[in-house]
Amino acid sequence: MRKKGQIRIASFMLILSLAFGLTACKENQDATTESGQTENVSTESGQKSQSTEKGSTESASAESGSTESGQAELYGSPWIDGIVTGNLPAEKPEAKDNLYLHYNYDVIAEHQGQQYVPVMEKMAEIKTYFAQYMASGNLTDAKDGSYKKAELEQLSILYQQASDLETLGKTGLSEVQPYLDRIKNVKSLSELNEVLAAEDFPFSPYLYLLVSTADLSGVNTVVVYPEFQFVDNMEGAMNFQDSEDENVTNARLQSLTEAQMKTLQHLQLLGCGADEAKQKIAELFSFEKSYGKDAYFSYRYQDSEYGAYSKCEEQMSLDELAALCPNYPVKETVLKFGKGGSPSYSVFEKNWLNTFNSVWTEENLELLKTMTMVKVLDECYLYLDPALYDSMRASIGQPAMDAATNAVTVCDQTTTFAHLISEMYIADHYAQEDIDKLNRVTSDLIASYKEMIEQSSWIDEKTKEAMLLKLKEMRLCILAPDGGYVDFSTLSLTKSEDGGTLFQNYLKMKAWMNETMNKTIGQPSVAQCSWNYYTPDTVNCFYDPFTNSINILPGFTASGMYRSDMSEEELMAKIGWVIGHEIGHGFDFLGSQYNAYGRGESIFIGNSLDAYLEKVKKLVAYLDTMEILPGIQGLGNGWKTEAGADLIGLEAVMQTVRKNSSFDYEKFFENTAYAYAQVLPSDAVMRMYLYADAHPTYYIRTNVNVQMFKELYSTYDLKEGDGMYLPEDQRIHFYMEEK
Repeated sequence: MRKKGQIRIASFMLILSLAFGLTACKENQDATTESGQTENVSTESGQKSQSTEKGSTESASAESGSTESGQAELYGSPWIDGIVTGNLPAEKPEAKDNLYLHYNYDVIAEHQGQQYVPVMEKMAEIKTYFAQYMASGNLTDAKDGSYKKAELEQLSILYQQASDLETLGKTGLSEVQPYLDRIKNVKSLSELNEVLAAEDFPFSPYLYLLVSTADLSGVNTVVVYPEFQFVDNMEGAMNFQDSEDENVTNARLQSLTEAQMKTLQHLQLLGCGADEAKQKIAELFSFEKSYGKDAYFSYRYQDSEYGAYSKCEEQMSLDELAALCPNYPVKETVLKFGKGGSPSYSVFEKNWLNTFNSVWTEENLELLKTMTMVKVLDECYLYLDPALYDSMRASIGQPAMDAATNAVTVCDQTTTFAHLISEMYIADHYAQEDIDKLNRVTSDLIASYKEMIEQSSWIDEKTKEAMLLKLKEMRLCILAPDGGYVDFSTLSLTKSEDGGTLFQNYLKMKAWMNETMNKTIGQPSVAQCSWNYYTPDTVNCFYDPFTNSINILPGFTASGMYRSDMSEEELMAKIGWVIGHEIGHGFDFLGSQYNAYGRGESIFIGNSLDAYLEKVKKLVAYLDTMEILPGIQGLGNGWKTEAGADLIGLEAVMQTVRKNSSFDYEKFFENTAYAYAQVLPSDAVMRMYLYADAHPTYYIRTNVNVQMFKELYSTYDLKEGDGMYLPEDQRIHFYMEEK
């Protein structure tokens, strides 16, 4: 995958860390938590911060508005959303006035004071299944041949070693200590560079090397990103940005607690006292921010001129790459991990390498040594004694690890067996008719997109040709990556009785996975690469413009967004809209800047581009009219990519279902509302998500999109004056042309 953070620029659902206490961090190797301040604040790796700094007319100084009598005053225009505790009207509104709240009123009323998202209730479904499977001891290969007993035997070794808390407790830090000592004992920057470049030092603390593709019609190459400690490697750089908007700044600060506390624990294990560790965290964060602020994040381009996004990547030789940062052993690191044979090297926003070079100096040696040791611990801590980190878990409200939880956590990593676990779940829970149904829905939606593009009068023929080619070449990774999962059959971990340990087997698996990925360098590009850098049991989906692939993750369907007994109306309102949304990302403000093969080349040209941008402008303007909190309006410009994909995707769904004369639109609209049921406990939490997520708030995602379609008006007999009514000349369509 071009970047594990792609899940953030094109995801359909927001994973709510405050509600579920997720701990993805670098545990998933795809989702580093974000930290950097010495005070409070935290996030879960699936979060993303808004790049926009617009939309707030003033800071909301109170949790909610109030009347002179002191009574809470309801807010929200054109709808009272009700999803924030204390902002629920006394009576359920009619569907014609607020579709979202009409259908979700009872569940929202029942969960006031909580943080609640019904669709996320089963987000641990795959992990729960896996724990039960391993407890049964029945390790047999899949009947359909999708996974093999040989793979399960390797998985079982890791599971058993991660379950053995007694042995892990006795081992403590002893296995990782020699690596830490090598760093601690260096006397100069050149010695530190020698350690980092050494073949027997199996870590890359500052460079994240991915096998991906610069061109789907070409071959896989190597992509280089910064390896961060406090924020996500791919999109986290947005949290290093300074903002004049206090709301944006505070939302970014909300993303720091978990990584801060984990780093604090690392420092204490390195011998720092509590006060000294807090001071060092501030120093380390300042160091990382100095170059991290220049690194890539996709939403930097929301405010940029159309076309800038596709120009942020550069291809270069290894020598050219190394020349960007001569103080650091860039070339030696690439060669050490066997990636010297790449036809080229891709870098996004290369300025971070220049800035990194300016701080990788002799004067900073002690700070660099500390940061390097922290990063080594951060990569390895899951494979050490979990009790070492009990105080960190307690500080963020998580219990100490028990044997089963630790085993599941260790196995469910992208560097271990996350893909195999998802593959097992799919094989055991989905019949072929389920897979066929989802593929049928996808095929129908692709056909509808084709029809809409061909029928759109505002698109010129050359643009239509580029759009249709993009549809034709799109990789459809529905519950499995195009090109298949990684086959673990050739892996050979060492059993405990033969002297193997959890940490040793982690390093062994890491080396094996590195070699496995290296074999794809120079080989024809496949979208499988999109699945190799995060856990597919994540409750999310994404579009990757670099592989032109839509990706519907097993974790998303397992969360409750798909059931085999769904009616056609529920199927299309939930998973159908999800698939349509992800396809739509190929034609939204950012995705459309890449062509059918993932090259930076706009599919819109000339007058078609002008017409498209006018549609985006109209959507942004409408979203800006929404009152979200007292004094805070909608963030149309920051939402325009996700909001655009929402509307484009629903257009494709409507184009599809209109072919079914017996389709029940009332049931369909009811389920579009159910898909986004949500309760937040306070204005403060709403404010955090408002500025920390590129999607519009849930009730807006429902109401704004459905009110664009004539079926809503006929189903509920909408008339001017009704809350859901929007005059026909104000309705927005991208590719569908209403008649």
